[in-house]
Amino acid sequence: MIGILNRKKDKSTEEQIEEIKCLPDILQRSLLEGESCDYLSNVEGEFGRSPRNPIPVNGPFGEIRYLNSLRTISDVGLIYHRIGSIEVESIKGNVDIFETVSLDNRVWDILFFHMYHPRRSTNTPSSYKKADYDKYFSILPIGFGVTSRDNSFPYGIPKRLIESKEFGSMSEKLAKHLQDSFLNKHDFIRPDDHKRILAEIILKYINKSKDQYRSYTTSEYKELADDAAGKIINPGERTSFQVIFRPKGKSLRN
Repeated sequence: MIGILNRKKDKSTEEQIEEIKCLPDILQRSLLEGESCDYLSNVEGEFGRSPRNPIPVNGPFGEIRYLNSLRTISDVGLIYHRIGSIEVESIKGNVDIFETVSLDNRVWDILFFHMYHPRRSTNTPSSYKKADYDKYFSILPIGFGVTSRDNSFPYGIPKRLIESKEFGSMSEKLAKHLQDSFLNKHDFIRPDDHKRILAEIILKYINKSKDQYRSYTTSEYKELADDAAGKIINPGERTSFQVIFRPKGKSLRN
């Protein structure tokens, strides 16, 4: 029983600091100067699901390793991509926004990360748990996802993995496994409620950070969110998220 409770979930802080030494010097310094913590200070909202309470991790590879370690309550892993980054008041450095879906197509989610820390949080968002540490898979900064946006998510992930030549044959093996074992066996289509959440996040946060787009009244925002929910891309469509943004001064009804 004691052995089960003490199963390792991640590397030690010292080992995680070693991971970031491959990063550019300026990024290394910003991570090492960050707080070693499981939660940011003075947070608001639900852990991992609010931009004001993002998950602390150590750099872009830390985001990948953390996401690789997450499991749903049914013990299923995730596919993921980063849909954007935003500035959040009182938080130093951008907050990254990831869209995720479980490998069995049952759980779609949006998670927020803050990568300017020397180690990864040991905590998990509600409805998730961490997989036991694996001496091979857990050390890899590669998984079933990317740290950029995939416009045909999740069906475009295998191609993106193969295009990433940094990990050679490992990328190809992961891409083939993802395609054959999961993408070919499920119809990955965003549920309507998830599309609405995704649309509202883009409108409220990503849209807000762009100077060329204006703010909206409550009634205009509702109309935009309804419109955006219907325009968010579906698997296989090579459409940009930008279709939901409306330039300043353009009529909402045009």
